[in-house]
Amino acid sequence: MKYLIFFLFALVTVAEARSQKMSEQEVKQLVEGGSYFFRAQNMYPTGGKARIINETYYTLTVQPAELSADLPYAGRAYQAPVNPSDVGVKFSSKEFTVDKKTTKKGDLEIKFTPKDLQDVRECLLTVYKNGNANLFFTFNQRQNISYHGIVLPLDQKK
Repeated sequence: MKYLIFFLFALVTVAEARSQKMSEQEVKQLVEGGSYFFRAQNMYPTGGKARIINETYYTLTVQPAELSADLPYAGRAYQAPVNPSDVGVKFSSKEFTVDKKTTKKGDLEIKFTPKDLQDVRECLLTVYKNGNANLFFTFNQRQNISYHGIVLPLDQKK
């Protein structure tokens, strides 16, 4: 019985992963268009254990006029937030710079530098050819953190 449940879970996971794969051209068009979102699947705190993120609503949303994030956070904060409900990586920035470059392997690196936020210094999104992505945050008042996930069009955001 235990093996049957594990097999069904693995089958559903593989089917979902295959349905989300995009071609290299689709990924490039999506990122170049400037309207997409990153859905986190794993979290890697500095000096901590990796954690799986099961919820689908933990995202970084990129639009030409706004950069917003709602992601979990685990790590050391050097200064406590004023509002106790301000946990995680939650922000919305309307003033930010974007630097895009292509690596030698053909992956896309997008660096966002918000100018209207105190804590977030920068975030680096590396998008691979198949749509998988890594997101790395550098903060001023807490430890850095990285996430692994996928990049999807905004119309697939739930």
